[in-house]
Amino acid sequence: MKTIIFISIIFVSFHANSQNLKGKISSSEKINGSEVIVPMPFANVYWADSKIVTQTDSVGFFSIPFNHKHHDLVVSFVGYKTDTFKIDHNQSEIDIKLMQNATLREVVVSDRIGGVYISRINPIVVQTVTAEGLKKLPCCNLAESFENNASVNVSYADAITGARQVEMLGLAGIYSQILGENMPSVRGLAVPYGLSFVPGPWLSSIQISKGTASVVNGYESITGQINTEIRKPQDSERLYINLFGNQEGRLESNVYSAYKINEKLSTMLLYHGSMNQTKIDENMDHFLDMPLTKQINLMNRYYYEPSKFTEIQGGFRYLTEERKGGEVAFEEGDKISNNHYGLGIDTRRFETFAKVGHFFGDENESSIGTQWMYSRHDQKSFYGLKKYDATQNSFYGNVMFHTLLHGEFHKLISGTSLMYDEYDENFADNYGDTSILRKEIVPGLFTQYSYAGDKVDAILGMRADFHSEYGLFLTPRLHVKYQPTELITFRTSAGFGYRSPTIFAENTAMLSGNRQIVFQEEIENEQAVNYGISGVFEIPVGTRKPISLVMDYYRTDFIKQTIVDMDMDLTHAYVYNLNGISFSNAYQVEANYEIGRWEWMAAMRYSDVQQTLAGKLQRKPLVPYWRGLFTISYRTKYDKWKFDITNQFNGPSRLPDINGNIYRTETESKPYYILHAQITRNFKRLELYLGAENITNYMQEMPIIAHDKPFSEYFDASIVYAPIVGRMFYGGLRFTIK
Repeated sequence: MKTIIFISIIFVSFHANSQNLKGKISSSEKINGSEVIVPMPFANVYWADSKIVTQTDSVGFFSIPFNHKHHDLVVSFVGYKTDTFKIDHNQSEIDIKLMQNATLREVVVSDRIGGVYISRINPIVVQTVTAEGLKKLPCCNLAESFENNASVNVSYADAITGARQVEMLGLAGIYSQILGENMPSVRGLAVPYGLSFVPGPWLSSIQISKGTASVVNGYESITGQINTEIRKPQDSERLYINLFGNQEGRLESNVYSAYKINEKLSTMLLYHGSMNQTKIDENMDHFLDMPLTKQINLMNRYYYEPSKFTEIQGGFRYLTEERKGGEVAFEEGDKISNNHYGLGIDTRRFETFAKVGHFFGDENESSIGTQWMYSRHDQKSFYGLKKYDATQNSFYGNVMFHTLLHGEFHKLISGTSLMYDEYDENFADNYGDTSILRKEIVPGLFTQYSYAGDKVDAILGMRADFHSEYGLFLTPRLHVKYQPTELITFRTSAGFGYRSPTIFAENTAMLSGNRQIVFQEEIENEQAVNYGISGVFEIPVGTRKPISLVMDYYRTDFIKQTIVDMDMDLTHAYVYNLNGISFSNAYQVEANYEIGRWEWMAAMRYSDVQQTLAGKLQRKPLVPYWRGLFTISYRTKYDKWKFDITNQFNGPSRLPDINGNIYRTETESKPYYILHAQITRNFKRLELYLGAENITNYMQEMPIIAHDKPFSEYFDASIVYAPIVGRMFYGGLRFTIK
């Protein structure tokens, strides 16, 4: 029997299953002769003589589980006096004001490097992007939140639909588990456009981890996990308004408001509206560079605390989006015809969720938590002469029991889960009609053990799921952290991951062109093992903050994989199961440094991704061999002005085989450089920002092959390796009432 060392990911967000002490940390400072209360972001909060540690968020709020063995709460912040507070466990909230250390002339704020920090405590490498970090770019939606992140790359799936896809460890985002508050978010039919369904201004943070995730969150993570945290009613602003616009006619508005109904019940309304109705064709290929869009996104959520031992969260969300694109001359009345190539995608999505946590109050700090979610996704679409209509109904349930074993250094989480997906897909083109009715029912059991020692921490987990279509999935995972000194931390991990492919939705590039789609055999599930090692080194620089150097290597080996082969034939896309080798090697080095009011980040990533295509092992097409990133940020005193610059260096990638294509001759893309910049001015309640993306105005030349003959066999919009939109200026405002 083959033994696998395996990985597990942070149990980040769902600590609503234990009673927490909530509070806010601030200080009093003199600004222009007046006393001003200043929140303390990323201050350290922990129970004395315990391993229970947390940090305040970007506006000074924190929430920490009670420790019934310890009553001394310690708060520390660089430049301020460390203080200890006696806490009564009947107390639910606390407001703390720190005193500035008189021996220091100025306050040095820790963990503000680029609005991103890596937990030094967790055995898993979890990178948190804070709300402040998200403001360094306009961040209109989740797809645009990673432009200054070295671990996640986002690119266009094709040159017509505007669909965006993430990439981690050199592999497409379908192999990364994307969650919303630790519940399934972007999967199935939502894959091509789901990143644009998550408004950036709604987010309080994003947690990014590489490799397989915790068994608590399911079996689907293979290369990583992206978890988004949306603002909560119990600790959010009373009113927040974000308005955005650019010179291409794109307009967006985001508004949310939290209201405390009584001492136990809070609610929150969130609204997002966006539209772009301006036809842009900068490269003069007679196709819109970006589709015309309209989106309305609404959410209403609640937080209820009936007792000091129980917390309940819940809410619902509704989204509607329309996308129209194709040739500039295409009009909506043309619909599906050969007069002009047109694109039309209408999406309706509904979600409802609930989370309940109960703390038993015993000496083992036992608790039970449940998560429930239902979603319905309806899409009606056409791509030229192709038609694709699909519906997905999904249900997710998760029940977890948490307790301590033999003291606070040994923890156990066990539980059961249920995944249900019902798909109804209908695809039609000139070659015939295809209907897919699919039901997947996956009950599962899991258990996860955590050990926290002086220098070694470990998380060991196992889950067993029975898939109604593919049988038994056994998912072992392990994470180990070793910290020989305060300045050096090593982490290693490995584990299995599984997923069920949704071929049409996950390959919109196939739909946008005129290739005939051929299924050569019945498609199986996908299975892979991922393992890697990471090191974090804090390099001292005199009396200043150290340079943080992160080095990691991860490898993914596929046991089963769905292959969409665009190399075998210019006029066909062949879909079949892997018959051979498929792997990814990803190497990355990242350095962060903060000196005074300056923040610097430099990173380089190399990817070696190969798979067997038609019996030949070769590099996967359209995956850059390397990518570099260099960001600079500067803040004036009291953060009145902020300046952010992002430099991207993108290496070449292999292009699909061109043999016989009279429209294209190159076999490899060219390296290119992209520059973004933004200036922000802060007032008391108002922020104004101006910026520009793709200042170098680099665009891929004629990304649509045979654009002059959109109904010919050579027409293909899938070969996209660089920006298809040129220089873009934007501006906006953020208004806040606490």
